[in-house]
Amino acid sequence: MVNDKNFADLHSFRLQWILLTVLGTFYFFSRLIYLDADLPPWEIANYDSIDEFYYTASAFEMVEGLGTHNRLLTSSLGWAFNSVQQLLTATTLAVFGDNYYGLRLPSVVAGFIVLASFFIICFDRFGPAPAFAFAALLLSEFSFTLASRTVEPTIFRMAGAALVLLHFCKLSVQESARQHVQTGLLVGAAWFLLYPTNAFLGLFGALSVLFLSETRRLAGLAYYLLGIAISFVVYAACCIYLPDQNLSTFIHQFQPLQPRLAGTGASSLWLDVYEKLRETRSANFLQMYQEMEYILVASVTVIFLSLVVGWRPRRADILLFLFLICFLLQTCFVNDYPKRKLVFLYPVALYAIVLAAALLFRAVPRRARSIAGMTLVLTSVSALATPTIWHIYANPQFEQKMAMQSLKDIGNARLIGGWSFAFRLYNTYHPFLNKYAWIYRDAGQYYAWLHEAGERKEAEYTIEYGTMDIEAKLNEIGFFRKELILPSNDATRPNVYLYSFRGS
Repeated sequence: MVNDKNFADLHSFRLQWILLTVLGTFYFFSRLIYLDADLPPWEIANYDSIDEFYYTASAFEMVEGLGTHNRLLTSSLGWAFNSVQQLLTATTLAVFGDNYYGLRLPSVVAGFIVLASFFIICFDRFGPAPAFAFAALLLSEFSFTLASRTVEPTIFRMAGAALVLLHFCKLSVQESARQHVQTGLLVGAAWFLLYPTNAFLGLFGALSVLFLSETRRLAGLAYYLLGIAISFVVYAACCIYLPDQNLSTFIHQFQPLQPRLAGTGASSLWLDVYEKLRETRSANFLQMYQEMEYILVASVTVIFLSLVVGWRPRRADILLFLFLICFLLQTCFVNDYPKRKLVFLYPVALYAIVLAAALLFRAVPRRARSIAGMTLVLTSVSALATPTIWHIYANPQFEQKMAMQSLKDIGNARLIGGWSFAFRLYNTYHPFLNKYAWIYRDAGQYYAWLHEAGERKEAEYTIEYGTMDIEAKLNEIGFFRKELILPSNDATRPNVYLYSFRGS
């Protein structure tokens, strides 16, 4: 009996990795092809390629060695909330070069971690066929495809959360209480090193330790909190001991998060909570695939009715439910998940759909179940993949890349402010003064620095939109239009120009 069980486990393990290898091969091919292409227009992607450089400014500082740690630094190294992403991006930029592959490859890797983690969870819970179906539905969906090809912290948050979920699914209910120090360290890393708004993972971990452990629950919770505390101390120490950092600047760096804690303007707390929860319906995957909302409602109904008639959920089901509750609880108070970032919920929604399908098909004969399941999966994958293929693969554009290549002509010139930090691939110019870091804080001081840098010959150019008000402001301080570098094909975005300093 033992040998039979070991043989079955070995066969299952081999099958799991064979399927994961197949999925991984297709995943990396689909993510790496046209990885250097432009992003879809704003009205489809809800994302601007300029932001890719905003989220990786510290990575460029590390690679290019331009960190002078003064007021004109493009970004403070200690301000990087997404530390793991910054370090990985610095590594890939150094290894693969000053191009989009070097910039975007870490997101591809993070996306594969999400895919692999949820595939293993589903394989253990449902078996090989439903797990493969889950992966196919995840791979073909537009918002997940875009997130895993784009530089943005959300895919890293998802990767951290997926690893935490996988850890708890694999954890034995008889696990030693002391082992939860490791659990706390993992959750702390997914929280502090990936992004602060992964904070809900802390609560999720605590509830999981309390409710899913069979013995010494309070001791397990204490060790878990110790692991969280160690993670925070290590994170804080690393930030404080960076050049030009101290305890005061470490605390000050969290001020940009305050707007995300702000209310929606509703007249009462409960109305404010309702408005924030309602915003989850604006997720890209719900807006692009409008039938998805009805499918989710039907799936939740099936799961609820199954509970009523005596179905007992398994460990993975309970963990995904706790995960969703903790996420929505945080969403009631932290407004940091606009349309594109709500892809975070897509794997959880997909799990609920697969679970509901599994519950419905229990009474169906095996052959009929296989035929019906395959038909549903193929139909769903086709529906999900159609906008993905159309917006990402059918007609790739390379305007952004060509714009950056055109800037090779200015050599090693220094560019100040504007969107200079967002066109720094495929060329050798040196940007400084991050517009994002100053324009909304003190616009007058920002433009004064541009003028001062031009007068002192510390900067020769800036890159900016060609709107009338921006151009008038730049002309006042001595910067004048030199050439068009990025014509806009998006009605919501103006053309981008290179401006040279001629004096005022």
